[in-house]
Amino acid sequence: MITMNDLQATTFLRDVRHPLLALHRRVLAHLRTRPSSVRSRRASFCRS
Repeated sequence: MITMNDLQATTFLRDVRHPLLALHRRVLAHLRTRPSSVRSRRASFCRS
C-alpha cells in the first residue's frame, strides 16, 4: 500500500484536477451531441 503525506496528496490532487475536469467536460459535450432518441433510451435504462 502506498501512503502519502499531506503535501504529496495536495500536489497529486492539484496535478490531476485540471485534466480530470477537462475530461469530464468533453464527456458531457459528447453526450449532449448524441441524438435525443439515444439519450432517452439510455435514461430509461438507467432508471430501471
